[in-house]
Amino acid sequence: MTTPLSLSDAQQSRLDDALREDKKPDVLLFRILGPQLQRQFTELMELNAVPSLLLHGNPHLDNYARTYNGAGLLDFDRARVGPSLWDVTRALTSITFWSEGAQDVIDPEVSATFFAAYIRALEDRLVYWEPPDFLRQIKPKKYQMTAERYVKSGKKWVKKMQGNQVEPDQPFYADLFQAYVDTLPEDALRYWTLKEVAEVPGSMGKRHYVYLLKSLVKTRTPILLDIKETYTEEDTSHFYNPFDHQGERMVAASRLYSPGLEERIGFCSHQGEQYWVRQIPTFSAKVPVGLCQDQSLQLAQAIGTQLGRGHRVVDEVYHDGAKTPALIEAMSAHQGQVIEVGEALNRAVLELYNDLTSS
Repeated sequence: MTTPLSLSDAQQSRLDDALREDKKPDVLLFRILGPQLQRQFTELMELNAVPSLLLHGNPHLDNYARTYNGAGLLDFDRARVGPSLWDVTRALTSITFWSEGAQDVIDPEVSATFFAAYIRALEDRLVYWEPPDFLRQIKPKKYQMTAERYVKSGKKWVKKMQGNQVEPDQPFYADLFQAYVDTLPEDALRYWTLKEVAEVPGSMGKRHYVYLLKSLVKTRTPILLDIKETYTEEDTSHFYNPFDHQGERMVAASRLYSPGLEERIGFCSHQGEQYWVRQIPTFSAKVPVGLCQDQSLQLAQAIGTQLGRGHRVVDEVYHDGAKTPALIEAMSAHQGQVIEVGEALNRAVLELYNDLTSS
């Protein structure tokens, strides 16, 4: 018997907003239930022979994007040490939930493609993943082509800034920015100066502090920085954070799983709060809901490869490669259970969604 799914007050508020605006509330529910589904996963999956290591932690499709730097899984808010098959299960169930047809039935061809790509990347970490064709075909809009145009567009993050601006010379905002600068190599931002700051509400009560840096020379472009409050989750018998700083675990995971995809990543602390930092990309193409089978297969190949490679690299960095044989064995031996547990988790999401929307 698994622990029943239920929503926190913050999660319920986010779902209510999505229902009012009709913004894919069932998919949002899948996303925000990550911590609860992780708990159910540990209750359903036989984990005695499954090795633990630093995971992506939340590899669902809304955390997959194509930018000018390539395509891959981003957003490492939930990166922690845990059993390897959690990343596999979360990613595969996400592909299923985003696909056409039944959201709780994992396509056998998709799962076979995912497992094969994951194992191949574990065996040879030089294998890399290609951006899916349907994302590669998306062309940037004019305002996304340069940082100057993006800043002038008034769209997306710029729009959020315009509605939430604060005085950049106020001590809190100036000192927070300086806390980040102090972690960088000397003169790393010598060609930019602080122009605007905004305090933007984020999801689940977390706040973003968005900084617009103006270029001092014509050969440099403006920079938008997102300095974001980090999540803190309680350690459990299966999942824990080995780092002293919450932002440090996110930076470490980003560099291991998605090298080069995120720019100017960093972490800092200010007034007792821990933060993670990244440069906001001007172009980011996300995965649409309602994937056809060919699109699902492309993502299974790409994400299976990225996670397999990521697990192999993490093992080499932190464990001298000692866990890789066990990672391969765990995946080979538990494919059927991953499918069974994954379908059970998706059914649990759908059942909760039906209960919440029918009452």
